[in-house]
Amino acid sequence: MKPGKKLILFLLLCITNLLYGEIFIEADRSRIAVGETLNLRVTMEGKIKYDIENIENFRLLSHYSSSNKSIINGKSSSSYTDTYQAMALKEGTFPLKAVGGGEKSNTISIQVGAQSATPVSERKYFIQITPEREDYYFGEKIPYTESLVTTVSLQDIDYLERPSFGDISITDVNPGRRIGALQNRTKVGDREALNIVLYQGILEPSSSGSREIGGSVVRVSAEGRDFFSRHSENLAGEKRRIDILPLPEGAPADFKNIVGTLEGTSTLDRSSVAVGEAATLTVDLSGSGNLSSLKEIISGRSSDFSIYENIVNQEEWIEGDTYQNRKVFQVAFIPKKSGRLRTPEISIPYFDTRERKYKNFVVESREIEVDGDPAVVQGGTPVLPQVTASTESVEISVIPEPVPESTHKNWIIIALASLVIIQGGVILYLLRDRFRKGRGRIYSIKNLKRSKNNQEFYENYCAFMKERYNFNPKAQSGERLKSKELQSIHREVEEKRFRGEEIDRKKVIDELLKAQSTE
Repeated sequence: MKPGKKLILFLLLCITNLLYGEIFIEADRSRIAVGETLNLRVTMEGKIKYDIENIENFRLLSHYSSSNKSIINGKSSSSYTDTYQAMALKEGTFPLKAVGGGEKSNTISIQVGAQSATPVSERKYFIQITPEREDYYFGEKIPYTESLVTTVSLQDIDYLERPSFGDISITDVNPGRRIGALQNRTKVGDREALNIVLYQGILEPSSSGSREIGGSVVRVSAEGRDFFSRHSENLAGEKRRIDILPLPEGAPADFKNIVGTLEGTSTLDRSSVAVGEAATLTVDLSGSGNLSSLKEIISGRSSDFSIYENIVNQEEWIEGDTYQNRKVFQVAFIPKKSGRLRTPEISIPYFDTRERKYKNFVVESREIEVDGDPAVVQGGTPVLPQVTASTESVEISVIPEPVPESTHKNWIIIALASLVIIQGGVILYLLRDRFRKGRGRIYSIKNLKRSKNNQEFYENYCAFMKERYNFNPKAQSGERLKSKELQSIHREVEEKRFRGEEIDRKKVIDELLKAQSTE
């Protein structure tokens, strides 16, 4: 080839490189095992977007970019370098090539062998995942703990990638806790070791079927005799596949999706009360059965009691390799009548995963001795008793003397005047009593409006109900009120008070005024 043609070809290559940019890929290792890492470097003569073919067979743990500018003979040039740390995911031979901007890089071949066959008992450190179960029933909450087990002293632990759970709902057991905050002594074979918890969570799949959980990746730095003898290594947790099994047919009609184990205790604070007083039953439930969907343990109403429920405690945790939770209910039974009464039996259906069948946890009925005879409460304005005057017969044993006609007229006028005065007095008395009662009702409403807290409002509410409806909220059942509106108001006030919640005072006052206006 003539020198002139060589020069022209050289210039064309230079122009092409300037326009499109040359891409070059290289790796620091060409042979690794599954779980081991290598460094990839992609260099470009100009910033372009690119993809690396077959990179899906590796997990990219880190990435950083750098640039270099130089001026030679007054001409500037730039180069860009992307550096990746990649972990091999499976065996095979994988050709890697960077492609982008109309350019293709050179091809490098990476051979990935089988994962290290070093037994766990001989490793210096490794990631452990518990529990090892592979199948769960839908509705079970799944404990997940990822730990780093080490038999040597570590200088540092860095999280490179957290575990991935896909569409599984996760509750972090210890949010915000730093790595290494939870650790305990253990043994690997006959060697002393330290178990360091990396992550703990409670998993709740949204449906049945197969799920894959990707393990985390951490970088550990082991201590050496001096600074230069320290070394770092990346560790990856194994991928886990779990199967979520559908529940068998035959679930009870009132099944609340409690799946697992269930046990509990119950105590009644008193077995003898007066009418209107409350006997409180405490039901303490625990086990691996998911109790989060259990909102109440008694459904329906009782003809013997007014019933109010409250959840006073609920918690969940991981114990070893099992999920545990606890929920405590308090149920107030307020008797509506006297005598020997029995609380309703409580039955909570659940699916026992150990015996693989539906069962019932039962709280037996309790007997309560109720003393007293509640007064019948009449709704509406109290009716004043009617007074009937008795008449007596008078015998006249003497014949009266004749009375002049004018005298008769005077006596008639006096009698009529007396009758008018008496009637006027009665009317004034009734009006005065009605006015006094009306002022009392207004005064009671004003007291309700002036209440500063729940307790003061409740006391004023009781005073109002006694005065207006001859009803004692502290000693009588709300069902004795004839008005459905008043029963609803009373039920809301008592439920809020029993649960320790703030009473909606404005709403109660408005409802009371509305009930009065319809009477």
